[in-house]
Amino acid sequence: MNQNYRKIKIAYIGAGSAAWALTIVRDLIVSKTLSNTELVFVDIDPEKLEDTTRLAKRYNQITKGNLDIKATSKMEVAIKDADFVINSVLAGAGHVLQEKIRNISEANGYYRGIESREFNMVSDYSTLYSAYDQYHYIIDLVQKMRDIAPDAWLVNVSNPMLEVHTIILRENKIKAISYCDGTLHSRMVAEFFGVDPKKTQIQLAGVNHNIWLARFSQDGQDLTFKISEWVKEKSQEYWKNDPFYNTYDETIYYHDISKHQQFSKAAIDMYKYYGLYPVGDTVRSGSWKYHYDLETKKKWYGPYGGLDSEIGWSRYLEHIKNKNELMKNLSTENDERILETIPPKMGEDPVIPFIEAILFDKKVRSHFDIRNEYAGEKIIPMLPSNVAVEVPALIDKNGIHPEQVQLNDRVIKECLIPRVVNMEIALEAYNQGSYDVLLEAIYRDVRTRSNHQAEQVLNSVLSIPENKGGKNHYR
Repeated sequence: MNQNYRKIKIAYIGAGSAAWALTIVRDLIVSKTLSNTELVFVDIDPEKLEDTTRLAKRYNQITKGNLDIKATSKMEVAIKDADFVINSVLAGAGHVLQEKIRNISEANGYYRGIESREFNMVSDYSTLYSAYDQYHYIIDLVQKMRDIAPDAWLVNVSNPMLEVHTIILRENKIKAISYCDGTLHSRMVAEFFGVDPKKTQIQLAGVNHNIWLARFSQDGQDLTFKISEWVKEKSQEYWKNDPFYNTYDETIYYHDISKHQQFSKAAIDMYKYYGLYPVGDTVRSGSWKYHYDLETKKKWYGPYGGLDSEIGWSRYLEHIKNKNELMKNLSTENDERILETIPPKMGEDPVIPFIEAILFDKKVRSHFDIRNEYAGEKIIPMLPSNVAVEVPALIDKNGIHPEQVQLNDRVIKECLIPRVVNMEIALEAYNQGSYDVLLEAIYRDVRTRSNHQAEQVLNSVLSIPENKGGKNHYR
């Protein structure tokens, strides 16, 4: 380690997410410049906090790291004097509440739940009916950072990221950035169309979970013709011959479903209509055209109906359960097994490189969620300045420097603006504590057939025990 680098303090909130926490530990150790960081884990679940801390310390020992790892259940203790706060918290009951809302919704005629709406079909990206605890937590975190650690950076990786980061920037009290690993799908896109991602200039732009390939070039040459050629000459053969689209495997792994979504009939249909290629979770959303029912989903995403169908999502929930079990038991494994699971090399996520760039004479380029304004100009025209956009940016010790991006009018007007409107409805409902705004959102749902249906599903959802905070808030 270079002794010129000072010791810093990082608070990691949401340490119950052991997989995320351990990747942060790994990247800190590998970074060298941050290898003697004081890292303080925070979680309100004492068992998960203990499991994560034990595993992190074991990994630190095995890799001969020099991290000072601590743990606390008190957020204030962790963020006091912190230089950076990393947040991965999903407040409240998380998937438990989300699945209960889905079940109640479907019983009332809303396939895949009332949280599934245009351009927001991702199954755990809940913005309205199970999001109260998350919004309440985020505002509390921002206020505590303002009072206890006013100079610290908040690095947020929690969802719903568009809503959460917009709340953060509108609070206007702290320095903050958000990051979603869905942007990494651009590398897979480049490789699929025969291009080395390391030699390609890629720009993604939009809002979280609705991002588009705004630039795809190499040495100044536009490469989008490769996508168009594949669509015209090879797409039908691909869907006809790839086993994924022509067989049904009861043991299919969720990652295979996710990967194939990126090159599904839905993705290509969106590319043809919007004129830009959808990347990552963008392909999972779109309009109702792709999501009316399971058969519709199968038509566009293949035999499993995509990751957010009742088939695909069950695979994802099983994956989460297995991953949590693996991380819980990993600390009792031998050294080789631990290093095999988490190899000691820098990961793809730029969270730790971001911290290095802010602190030291380094630069990092990646895609982040930031305010839609830079140097007095909007980054994405036609969207409000005080909205979080997901765009490429260069990070250095002077801060965040977003690149100029160009999206066509159809993407902005027909995808981004409607998604931002849905976000504004969610935040208005929260800020006003308005039951009526929640109800109005259901009235606008294409699946609603009567006032009684809308009122019944909303009242039932707010009566779920795990949704107590929402029921007390929305009057």
